[in-house]
Amino acid sequence: MNVPFVIALFVQTLMYGFYVTTLVHCLRWLFYDDKGWKLREKINWAMATITVLVFMFFTIDLALTLQITVGSLENWGKPLLDRINVVTIMIENITILIVDAVLIHRCWAVYGRSWRIVLLPVVLWFGIFTSSIVGVFVVAVTITEPINIQLSLVWAVFFLCNIIVNIYATSAIIYRILRVAKETGQRSSRLHNTCRIL
Repeated sequence: MNVPFVIALFVQTLMYGFYVTTLVHCLRWLFYDDKGWKLREKINWAMATITVLVFMFFTIDLALTLQITVGSLENWGKPLLDRINVVTIMIENITILIVDAVLIHRCWAVYGRSWRIVLLPVVLWFGIFTSSIVGVFVVAVTITEPINIQLSLVWAVFFLCNIIVNIYATSAIIYRILRVAKETGQRSSRLHNTCRIL
């Protein structure tokens, strides 16, 4: 029995449960007014579409991971499992690219649409994009013929750029919120309470 596949599926399913819980909360704030359950007059359809798209990608990825796990336990054959694995890698990479793009957009908006503040994350996002294409291509091609390339280096670049984008953009957003809260000086405001939590 392939224990690592089962453990990975268990952890992914557990995280998916947490994700669905936060998704419901997110959808509530996207579609309903801040006070009560009245539909918003103006819904941010771009953000709602991205939210639903990411949910669909996560759900498809979980289903494919389940197929890979069942297939490895029932010996479906390496070629089929490799092809499913390529699709899951593509879905996961696309999801990361979308989520990072939204985070960069939020950072850009918080800083008054300043391109200077998001230049580094945008460059790193293109690094994520490029390494994603190379990584998926190499994984897909190595199914049929071996290629002499350091795949671990490609994924290291991918995840390093992803981590830097997340730390940079999140820190920049938090810094900006804390700075605005300090400048306003309103100790009893919701903004100040949020800043204390951050």
